[in-house]
Amino acid sequence: VEAQREATKDDRTAEFLVSLFEQSDPTGADPGDRTASELLLSGDATLRADLADEPEVLASLLATVGRVHRTPGQYDDVVAALSDARALFDSTGANPLSYRDVMLELSNVYYREEDYRQAKRSARVALGLDSRHASTVDSKRLAILNTLSLVYSDTDRLDEAAAMLSTIIAMRRAMPGEEAAVDLSSNLSNLGANYLQMERPAAALPLLDESVSLLEKLRGPNHPYVAYVLNSRSGAHEALGHTDRAIADQRRALSIGVKALGEDPPFVAHARTMLATMTAAAR
Repeated sequence: VEAQREATKDDRTAEFLVSLFEQSDPTGADPGDRTASELLLSGDATLRADLADEPEVLASLLATVGRVHRTPGQYDDVVAALSDARALFDSTGANPLSYRDVMLELSNVYYREEDYRQAKRSARVALGLDSRHASTVDSKRLAILNTLSLVYSDTDRLDEAAAMLSTIIAMRRAMPGEEAAVDLSSNLSNLGANYLQMERPAAALPLLDESVSLLEKLRGPNHPYVAYVLNSRSGAHEALGHTDRAIADQRRALSIGVKALGEDPPFVAHARTMLATMTAAAR
């Protein structure tokens, strides 16, 4: 019965999305020129009206609206859609894993907007739902813990962030597949950056070494992520007195950054400034 109910809800969700994307734009613009985010946003009021008597379907669609609004400036729309989805999931008690996903997405949105209090609160709700309802197959525990670790790092709770990242890394190492390896490289880099903030460069360096090695293997030696980690590793080398290696890493980070991102991004400006400072100090 439960499976049939979920299938029916999924069918209704799909039907509404199809009808929305088939609708012509009332402004006369070519729908093909509009993003999925814009189409969903334009249909937001329609879905709330049409699905008022189907709260579970409405909750799923609002969650979809919240997930696809990634464009800067849509923060209010994202929070409104996800908050309404949260309220509907909470009131119906339906689909706790979709509820979890909404809370994780809310946490990530709040984190990007530097609302750390709400980010932490939302992540903890997501973690509770995951612990109670997820199997080992559909658990998102590591993703939730990762968001919490970022919140702790940015709020100067570095010891807690480091402990959480160490737990995540240990679990990631046991996971097969390229996606897990990419996530592992990010976790290693984040923990290394944490240790640098904690003035523990000797602990940071092997983590950053491993992150660079993984990224070069998985993404290629000239991927911008490699540049970001090289920038951190340069800081570790500098703190340890490895001047030549610090300069070499920073020079390579700048070179990759310029090729991949162009001359103007803040990272490139930062890498250029750091390289000039290190080079001048080494003379």
